[in-house]
Amino acid sequence: MVHANRDLLKEAIAEFDEALRLDPEFALAHHNRGESYFMLGESKRAIQDYDEAVRLDPEFALVYTSRGRAYFRQGDYERAIQDYGESIRLNPELALAYYSRGGAYFELGQRDQAIEDYEKAISLDRRLAPDRGYRCRIYEELDQYQQIVRNCKALTEFDPVFAEVYHDRGLSYFELGDYQRALRDYNKAVPLNKRVAKVYYDRGLAYKNQGKNRYEEALQDFNQAVRLDPKFVAAYYSRGQVYDDLERPRFAIEEYDQVIRLDPLYAEAYASRARVYTTLGKDVEAEQDVERAAELGIDSGSLIAGIEELKDRR
Repeated sequence: MVHANRDLLKEAIAEFDEALRLDPEFALAHHNRGESYFMLGESKRAIQDYDEAVRLDPEFALVYTSRGRAYFRQGDYERAIQDYGESIRLNPELALAYYSRGGAYFELGQRDQAIEDYEKAISLDRRLAPDRGYRCRIYEELDQYQQIVRNCKALTEFDPVFAEVYHDRGLSYFELGDYQRALRDYNKAVPLNKRVAKVYYDRGLAYKNQGKNRYEEALQDFNQAVRLDPKFVAAYYSRGQVYDDLERPRFAIEEYDQVIRLDPLYAEAYASRARVYTTLGKDVEAEQDVERAAELGIDSGSLIAGIEELKDRR
């Protein structure tokens, strides 16, 4: 199948060669031959044709997007963005230009600009939305043409790249302590990537950090995270912390037990379990956990001081 496609592309190039022999000033033929070279993986030759098309017809909006994709393939994201921008200047309704520029911004780590362009692209052309074949266009931007042929008839209803943009920006907001904005982005990432445990886990942390009034939502997300990944140690630990804060010590101990079963070197789990054992009056078990936590690097002085305070409150 791949050889057949390459043969067809070579035939197309031969036809464009003939068209340009008859009319060397035929801008569209230069563009289309460039597209054929691009799909064959010959980006330099593609750019030569795109350059000539631009020279012949500087108002040809689509050719800038095409050349931008070739620069994108070469890793020259800044020049790609310049070309996508020129396409948009010439044709503000060209959805693929916004979409493609979003991909370049994504590669440069400029998540806000990427999301803005993706959303603009989708507003102009709903076919770019995740549930309407969006992943096919991602394959094209990543030059994975064989994936278009093989996989686009069996698409999942999510797009990993688009979800990752929201997820990454959500993580940034979380680190800045802006949990509300983090949740806004996580809420967009989750429907796009329903099978990734970490997305639920990170949203759960954002709920957890908003206080006890959001704990039930946090628990729901931690529950989903461990359903998707039964060995997700951090999710069990965070769930244990929530149960601890909700004064449900036996549930908390079960979570910390699971953490330790999965990762016997998880020092914080021993320290947290020691505190819970103390509230339950299980001082022997607490002392054992304090010793193990100290062996694994937890500051025993501050841990013991906290344990003594808990004892005084009993």
